[in-house]
Amino acid sequence: AANAGGPLLRVTRDGTPAETRAELARLRPQEIYVAGGTAVISHSVVNSLGGYATSGKATRLAGADRYGTAAAVATSAFANGVEVVYLATGLGFADALSAGAAAAAVDGAVLLSNPDRLPASIAGALRTLRPSQVILVGGTAALSSGIEAELKALGVATVRRISGSNRYATAAAISVDTFAPDVPAVLLATGAQFPDALAGAAAAGELGVPLLLTEPTRTPSVIINELRRLLK
Repeated sequence: AANAGGPLLRVTRDGTPAETRAELARLRPQEIYVAGGTAVISHSVVNSLGGYATSGKATRLAGADRYGTAAAVATSAFANGVEVVYLATGLGFADALSAGAAAAAVDGAVLLSNPDRLPASIAGALRTLRPSQVILVGGTAALSSGIEAELKALGVATVRRISGSNRYATAAAISVDTFAPDVPAVLLATGAQFPDALAGAAAAGELGVPLLLTEPTRTPSVIINELRRLLK
């Protein structure tokens, strides 16, 4: 959920790392939400996490697959609907993570899709959320033009696309579309793997600042240009 209002921490399927336990103890959250089914996070882990919440329980948000889980998270976070949904491919991580910070900045949600068709769970979530605008993240190889037609058939008034030549250019394009210059901070994470950017997207959303991606050993020119624009 883009505007869940708290940090994102990681666990393993069968345990909670010491670093995560220490941070939960420090934060003393009122609510803890666990994203994913028992194949990725066991019942015992969920039960143990409840001990760190002042409410005394952790709530699992899950579906039959990644699309169902994304739908469950979004509809839980936006029970009264949402104006804007960012739709990204579920076959890769970069576009969805780049969209997360932007979605939080406009109080929007992020959902996932197959490249060529909307999963039934996502179509159902869109009917529940009733967005007036859906922003497709990435080019037609990531989300086909057929997806646009499906969204229109669901009654979405405005469907538009934000994309670049690669994941770095797409991240920059999302930032340009969402954030004015002179932001207080920019979060930068590797675009080669997802864990750092996953945690960073939650932090960026909480701070209301962009998340940009970089290569491990060099910063792409499109990202340098966007940093110059944002921080001037």
